[in-house]
Amino acid sequence: MSTLRPALPSASTKTVGAKFATYQQNREKYQQVPLADAKLLSRKGSQRAQKIADGGGLHVLVAPGGSRLWRLAYRFEGKQKLLAPGKYPDTSLGAARLAREQARTQLDDGIDPSAARKSEKRRQTFAAGHTFRSVADEWFEAQKPRWVNSYSDRLRSRLDGDLMPELGDRPISEIQPSEVLDVIRAIEKRDVVEMARRVMQMASAVFRYGVATSRCQRDGSADHDGRARQVARRATGQATRHSAGAAT
Repeated sequence: MSTLRPALPSASTKTVGAKFATYQQNREKYQQVPLADAKLLSRKGSQRAQKIADGGGLHVLVAPGGSRLWRLAYRFEGKQKLLAPGKYPDTSLGAARLAREQARTQLDDGIDPSAARKSEKRRQTFAAGHTFRSVADEWFEAQKPRWVNSYSDRLRSRLDGDLMPELGDRPISEIQPSEVLDVIRAIEKRDVVEMARRVMQMASAVFRYGVATSRCQRDGSADHDGRARQVARRATGQATRHSAGAAT
């Protein structure tokens, strides 16, 4: 009866084992250590650019002049790509790591982080160039030839006095219905309900012009149709009371 005994390691097995042990020692010795602010601040520029890794593709490129630039290396559809989250310390270590996690999420969803960033920059540039003020001014000039001067002056006064202070510098595509409602409520508090109704109508006209010219997706005052009807009823009631008072 034979007994199974463990085989003695051959020369080749010993060689593989020695190489693995060496690999483990080197791995522990050179294992990537996450960055710390002290390390980033202490690193000076040299004749050649230096790369200091944080992990997950995120690293700092220290230029010869001493500037520290965040870079995030990743692969998308088999291609090596690079994202630039910002400059250290303007973009902090925590912010750069957050950018890395956001990029990971986008990659998991099949989105190229670089393409997404370019798209967002285009959106922001477009929004900044199309404020409520710029669209309202364009609408006003387009409609002005149809109005007599006295009516045009009244509308311009309402635009500048009631809508522009709160909404003028906001990208028209980002204005929320609650912002429009706050403006209308402020006018109502002056006990000029009829004016509040007219200002709401004018705001709606500006938004609809923005939709027609592809500067926004919707009428920012339309979500308050019920509120508009309420303002109209109050304005009618106020006008009736004034008429009755004048008659007596």
